Amino acid sequence: MDVDAPQQSEDLFEDPRPSGPILAVDVGTVNTRALLIDSADGMYRFFAWGEAPSTAQAPWSNIIQGVAWAVEQITRTTGRALMDERFNIVMPERTPYLGVDQVVATASGGQPIRAVLIGLMPEFSIASSRRASESAYFQIVDSYSLVDGVAPETILNRLLKDPPDVIILSGGTDGGTVEALRRRIDLVTLACASTDRSRRPSILYAGNAELADEVADLFQEIGINHLIAPNPNPILGVEQLDELRAEIVKLYRAQKSRSTSGFDEINDWSELGIVPTAQGFGQLIAILGVLEGENILGIDVGSSATTVAASIDGESYLSVYGDLGVGHAARSSLDSVRVEAVARWMVDASPEPDDVRDAIWNKWLFPHTLPATPEARDLEYGFAREVVRTALRRLRDRLGQPLPAFQQILLSGATLTRAPHPGIGVMSLLDGLLPTNSPRILSDAYGIAPMLGVMSIANPRAVVQVLDTGAFLEMARVLVAEGRARPGDIVARGTLTRPSTGDVIEFEAPYGTFTVVPLPQGDVAELALEAKGVTFDLPGGRRGYTTQVYGSQVGVVIDARGRPYRMPRDAGARRTLIERWQTDITRREFS
Repeated sequence: MDVDAPQQSEDLFEDPRPSGPILAVDVGTVNTRALLIDSADGMYRFFAWGEAPSTAQAPWSNIIQGVAWAVEQITRTTGRALMDERFNIVMPERTPYLGVDQVVATASGGQPIRAVLIGLMPEFSIASSRRASESAYFQIVDSYSLVDGVAPETILNRLLKDPPDVIILSGGTDGGTVEALRRRIDLVTLACASTDRSRRPSILYAGNAELADEVADLFQEIGINHLIAPNPNPILGVEQLDELRAEIVKLYRAQKSRSTSGFDEINDWSELGIVPTAQGFGQLIAILGVLEGENILGIDVGSSATTVAASIDGESYLSVYGDLGVGHAARSSLDSVRVEAVARWMVDASPEPDDVRDAIWNKWLFPHTLPATPEARDLEYGFAREVVRTALRRLRDRLGQPLPAFQQILLSGATLTRAPHPGIGVMSLLDGLLPTNSPRILSDAYGIAPMLGVMSIANPRAVVQVLDTGAFLEMARVLVAEGRARPGDIVARGTLTRPSTGDVIEFEAPYGTFTVVPLPQGDVAELALEAKGVTFDLPGGRRGYTTQVYGSQVGVVIDARGRPYRMPRDAGARRTLIERWQTDITRREFS
């Protein structure tokens, strides 16, 4: 769901106290990553990176082991020892080759935290609680409002039969009536008091402020673990999630310390404690919005969740969809993604819906597997397209208006950033988002965006300097043709001039295709473009456009499929068209 990401201010980038090398770790559901940042020539730089399988599950059942493996890769690369023989971080730095001065940590892996939401109105208290809690990867197993028709005794029986880890109790406006909310409080109190202490859920109260002290005294008397947060809806129509989100992070840490071995040790390494990965990702996108002064979109398609972060006209948004993912959450994704929509992206076959469903279930059962055949690859990236499309549709619905043009898009998650060819990752994004402007697409190939986001809280200068020295890979610059023409008609002609070599590359773009003009990473070129029958969101007049472009993994991509584009109804024609698009954007036969 959607939560407002932290707002940035100008003092975010003021120089902090001096600091030496910084280690960042991220414990994911599938992989654990470590990142070393250090200074050279007066600038913080991305020095080294390591990745290893996450070890929250058996046979290890301790996330420290995965962290140790990832850190060991950094040690082998740099010669710097970061951990002792007991898997403790050496801190502070003792010599240029021993230890670090600072650690930041994020996590999304480990046992899920099961939560029940109890409130008054579904569109206010329940919705706010859901938006805040899912940013910390809470698994919402039930929610109860006054209008859902579930009897209090039914709620009580369900809570007693299968107690959750956490109950978030909310509702009412500050100063409003309290009778209905007090009945909800009594219900939760009875359920907790009747549950064995070893299984008793923790309670987070975030309702009418007039009852906060009364609730705290009541829960304290009975011996219920609880936290009190400010009401996220103090006035009807107003939503304030920052303080509720901060209390949820406290709950997250407390629950993880009980259920995930190694969590406490890593939490103690960092002054900030472990921060949920999604919140770090949202923080980084907010920072990019401030630095660039542009609309920025970040999409992280993960195994167990899909995160969408955006900076739009200076406002920051974060959406975490725990039911959308391409591995551990693949099964729940089928509640929102139609198998017929996935099947239409298949090139080599037209599988039956049951076959697609079986393949996705198999991915849920074995999330670490990689596609080994063209058919499996097409299915995986068809599934990724529809997950992206669904996540962005939910964000659009949340905003209540069409998504704006994003000048930069950051992709994260191995599915999109480590595709068999980077063009396949770019094409999956374009088919999921259908942008109408000309965005610059970046790849978080090392999965470091969340770590940089959290690092910005402790050392913002380090993050700004790392971004300046190239934390992300340029993936593609996409120029989208908006309008319609006959298939095959030339709708754009242009030149790409490379000052570094003096080369001038001429190109033309037929309607209904991708045209890719290669430009190596690190190069800069001037692009001149003339359009016929379509328009481009670029500087210039109605027909003539000029802009500067940067080298990238794919190059300059002219998406001349038009907006909107229509897929052929005939399955054979559709497969032929998609196969041509794949060949166009990868510049080779892709099979």
